[in-house]
Amino acid sequence: MVDSVEPGEPVAPLELRQVIEAIVSAVRDGDNARVEVLLDHFARVADAGAMFTLRQRLHQDLRE
Repeated sequence: MVDSVEPGEPVAPLELRQVIEAIVSAVRDGDNARVEVLLDHFARVADAGAMFTLRQRLHQDLRE
């Protein structure tokens, strides 16, 4: 979960964290159209830290 960030992990602003969680949820649900829309928005507003956070969440979700 995003609220349980380990020390030293990057933290995205609230809006980006919400988009990240929406992307993770859409990927989990197999909703490719929603993933595409969310990633398009994310790519326009995210910085490198947010991209790293998305990567971590996607990998974390695979382990859960």
